[in-house]
Amino acid sequence: MQLPQEVREILLRLEQAGHRGWAVGGCVRDLLRGQTPHDWDLCTDALPEQTIAAFRGEPVAAPGLAHGTVTLVRQGVPYEITTLRAETGYADGRHPDRVEFVAQLEKDLARRDFTVNAMAMDRTGRVTDCFGGREDLAAGLLRCVGDPDRRFAEDGLRILRALRFAAVLGFSVHPATAAALHRQKGMLAHVSAERVTAELLALLGGGKAGAVCAGYPDILALLVPGRWDRRLCDALDSLPPDALTRLCFLRAVLGERAAAGLRLSRAQARTLEQVASHWQAPLHTRADLLRLAGRLGWENAARLLDCRRAAGEEIDRAGFAALAGENPCCTASQLSIDGRTLARMGAKGAQIGQLLHKLLDEVIDGQTPNTSPALAARAAALLAKPLP
Repeated sequence: MQLPQEVREILLRLEQAGHRGWAVGGCVRDLLRGQTPHDWDLCTDALPEQTIAAFRGEPVAAPGLAHGTVTLVRQGVPYEITTLRAETGYADGRHPDRVEFVAQLEKDLARRDFTVNAMAMDRTGRVTDCFGGREDLAAGLLRCVGDPDRRFAEDGLRILRALRFAAVLGFSVHPATAAALHRQKGMLAHVSAERVTAELLALLGGGKAGAVCAGYPDILALLVPGRWDRRLCDALDSLPPDALTRLCFLRAVLGERAAAGLRLSRAQARTLEQVASHWQAPLHTRADLLRLAGRLGWENAARLLDCRRAAGEEIDRAGFAALAGENPCCTASQLSIDGRTLARMGAKGAQIGQLLHKLLDEVIDGQTPNTSPALAARAAALLAKPLP
C-alpha cells in the first residue's frame, strides 16, 4: 500500500528539514480499505513554527496554530499537518482544556476516537498500529481506543461519529463501545446544532442507516424526537440512500417537531416542508403527477413518491421516472406562449396570470396541445369572454 506521490513529497520535505511525518486517521483507514481518501491529515514531530519553516515559500495557513495545525495548500488541495500532541481536560464536553505537544507518535494515536482511525502510515507505507486498528478494520468492527466511556465523555460528537461510521462503513459496533454510547448519550447536549445536523445527515445517507438507528433509538430520539421503532428504521433502509429524502420521510411521519432542533439550510428546510405539505396530494393520474412536479419540481416530487412508498403506499415509481424523462409541460414557463404574447392579444394585469394558469391546466389535462397556434387560439377564445 502506497501513499499518493504528493503526500509522500510532503512527508519527504519534513524529513529533509529534520523531522518525521505520517499520514494519520481516516485517510489511512480509507487507504487500507482500498478507497481513495477525500481528505489528507498528516502529523509530525515538528513544532508548528518548524512546519511553517519547512514549507517556506508555499501557501500555508495556520488558523489552528494553538492546537498545532498548519494547513498546506498544493494545487488547490489542503493538507492539514498537525504536531503530535496529547490532550487533557474536556470541561465543555467537546474540546480539550490543554494541548501538549509530544514527540511520540503512540501518544498522539492514543488520544483518537476509534481504533480504525488511530493508525499512521509513513512515507514508505509502513503502518503504525498500536491499538489493533487493522484487525478491527478487517473484521468491520468499530471500537474505541481505550475506555469508551472516557472517549465519549471527552467529546460528545464522538457518539454521532460512531453511528455515522457504522452506517456509512457498514461496521458493527464493539459491545463495550455500544454500551458506552447508550450510557453517555447525555453528552450530546454539548454538541452544537450545526454539528448534530451535519453528522445526522451523513448518518442518514449511509447504506446501513436504518439498521444502525434500530440499535440506538434512545440516541436518535434525542436528535429527531419521535417513536423510533423497528418499522420506522426498516422504512429508512427501503428508501434510496439520500440523506435529505430520508429526513423528509422522518419529518412527514414523525411530525413537525422531528426537524425542529436541526440547523438546515433554507433549501433543505423548504424541501422538508414541501414533502410534508403534499403528503396527502393525489397521485392517481398523469395530471396529478404533472401538477405535483410543477409545484415541487421533479426532484422533490420524486422524493415525495419515494417517501410515500416507504410508508406503505402503492407507487408506480418507474412510471413516474418515465414521465419525467418525457420532459412534459408542468409549469407556466414551459408553455408555448408567454405573458408578453398574451399582453399583445389584449390581456392586462392579473388577467395575464389567470390566462397562463388556465392554459397550463388545460395542457396538463390534455385538453389543449402545448403548441403556439393552439394556445393562441385558446387564449383568444378565453379573452372573448370573462374567465370563470
